[in-house]
Amino acid sequence: MASAALRLPFGLGLLVRRRTDPVTSVGCVVGLSLRPSLMALVRWRSTGPTFERLEDLVEVHGITL
Repeated sequence: MASAALRLPFGLGLLVRRRTDPVTSVGCVVGLSLRPSLMALVRWRSTGPTFERLEDLVEVHGITL
């Protein structure tokens, strides 16, 4: 029996920011957790890494760390 592959909205190495933070808070996705919920391990430019819910993140374009 075939099953559909899970497609994630973010991949490793993607630049992201929190929906509620200004554009200057940019981080890089360095890991993903699928259980107990979909979360990304994000390494932030100004602080240490944190786990973030995927729905709280927005992809960033045109910015380099």
